[in-house]
Amino acid sequence: GGDLLAAELEGGEDMDEAFVRNVARLGKRFRGAELGGAGQGDGAGADEEDEVDTRMFESSERRMTAARAQEVRLAREVRRQRAEEAAEARCDACSRGDRFRPGDVVAETQRCYVRLARHGVVRGQCEVLPREHVASWLRCDESAREELAELKSRLRRVFARRGEEVVFTEMANRLSRRPHARLDCFPLPRDAAADAPLYFQAALQAEGSQWSAHRKPIDLRDRQLARSVPQHMPYFSVEWEGGGLARVLVDEDDAGDEDAAGDDAGATGGPAGA
Repeated sequence: GGDLLAAELEGGEDMDEAFVRNVARLGKRFRGAELGGAGQGDGAGADEEDEVDTRMFESSERRMTAARAQEVRLAREVRRQRAEEAAEARCDACSRGDRFRPGDVVAETQRCYVRLARHGVVRGQCEVLPREHVASWLRCDESAREELAELKSRLRRVFARRGEEVVFTEMANRLSRRPHARLDCFPLPRDAAADAPLYFQAALQAEGSQWSAHRKPIDLRDRQLARSVPQHMPYFSVEWEGGGLARVLVDEDDAGDEDAAGDDAGATGGPAGA
């Protein structure tokens, strides 16, 4: 019926997928009679107006009673919540996790904090993280992103007093694995930081065929990242004083290791060591 098609158009289960699942469920009990004239023995195809059992094209949830469907949705939500709790328990960035090291925290706000990088490639390298376990900074709420902007300004001022400029990078990939968002902060000598725009422009264009369907990186000089990249998409972004670049990734598992961002920033210069 029309209601099944409407449900599919609204984002429900595909009718073909439901049919295949129901055939598999029936197994040897499936005789084709459920398809009307087009599937019956001697008169197959003779009368296409024979009644079709539309239940063969319904999803299992659609056939449930309202109470049972509610139970299934509740069980699905419980599984999702347990998966999130498991991800947080093994996360070294969540304060409730066993791997969290409060001694690494050097600055904090209500929704964010800064910690020293555990495997830095330049001196003074650190990370800005949200307290909430979210997969990317774009998925954080506006209040958290405002606090992020304030922490970035503070880090710039701190390193400016040392004669250094800061390059920030974020590799938001493998989102289905529920990672914890992380913005890497690389303090670099001013001459090395001055080369960052050309370096990253060339690097992202060279990797364009692997990383993205877009030929050119997104220029962030006059655009905010949140207005340039969809929240559900994996991406890489880099930001320096007065500008930045971003690239939407085609396949989050082809984006390379997240530590590659640190290698790139470190390659522009600066003393090694955390």
